[in-house]
Amino acid sequence: MRLSAITRTVEYRRPVRLAIQTGLAGLATFAIGHALGVSELSWAVISALFVVQASIGGTLAAAAGRIIGAALGAVLGLAWMLAGGTETIFLTGLGIVLAGATTAYISGIKPTLRYGAVTSAIIILSPSSDPFAQAWHYAAAIGLGVVIGTLASVLVFPWSARRGVDEELGRAVRRCGDLLAACLGALMGRDANKLAPIHSDIRQALGDAQAAAGPSRKERLRRASNAPEPEALIRAVERLWHALLLIDRTDTGPLPEAPRRRLEPYLEAATEACCAYLADLGEAIASGDRPDPPELVHQRLEALQAALEEIRRERVTVPLPGQEAERVFTLIFAFDQLNQDIADLARLHTARLNTAP
Repeated sequence: MRLSAITRTVEYRRPVRLAIQTGLAGLATFAIGHALGVSELSWAVISALFVVQASIGGTLAAAAGRIIGAALGAVLGLAWMLAGGTETIFLTGLGIVLAGATTAYISGIKPTLRYGAVTSAIIILSPSSDPFAQAWHYAAAIGLGVVIGTLASVLVFPWSARRGVDEELGRAVRRCGDLLAACLGALMGRDANKLAPIHSDIRQALGDAQAAAGPSRKERLRRASNAPEPEALIRAVERLWHALLLIDRTDTGPLPEAPRRRLEPYLEAATEACCAYLADLGEAIASGDRPDPPELVHQRLEALQAALEEIRRERVTVPLPGQEAERVFTLIFAFDQLNQDIADLARLHTARLNTAP
């Protein structure tokens, strides 16, 4: 297999990339720590293994939390030892409880600092004649592991959290196009794919994008400060999905024959344009490319809106039962909202590209 093929495999398969980063971080920490004669080598290796996260932003957050948490735990452990809190089993146990409770309270506010409880407990359980030297050895080992783990994340097949956000949002947008096509099939009385799996995929992609948005903030120092936040793009995709949910809710069976016959060519044309554009827009978001303006989408949706308004003016829905007429009016609102949401999403993504360094 060519090197480029291997690189693409590792780059685009995040679990493989994370495994390679973590393995190299542990191996490098063990080799360097052994060469430097680090006394607490196990602490260094464990720190390196646990600091490597799925993205650069996640690793930076974990590294900062591990260092600050370890420092906090070391201070609490040292304070208890200097106060004579390890002279008896009772005092040792009490120190573990107090230090653990303190770090747990702090980590409840700042979860990344939860490692402090481990550091304080180890120091209290391993009394030394020179507690300051002991704490320094622990801190040096942790610092070495954190630095090497961070370098592995940054230098070995680096993956930014922003890229993860974009990939998941691109997947969600593409699935929105699939959802619209499935909804049209149901409205026109054709066999339609089940919509629940598509909704589940969109929900999962948005959840993954939201989870990656937090670490992506750690990377924003390397970007223009006026770039739109990733949450803004996530909300835009959510609004797009909600517009499609309105169309989905009209799917209680085929549309009544009279409005369906009038609307079918416009619905077909609008859906075809929207699905094609959402597929292209999803790819553009995932790859960081500039999307084309949604001009054809606007033209087709405006033509559909005009047809819907004409049906309403001609009172085509008057002979229909109230629930069936309501479905037609819901479509008027839903497609108008869809038109706006597609335009907003394309505008936000383009704004992100324009403000990128």
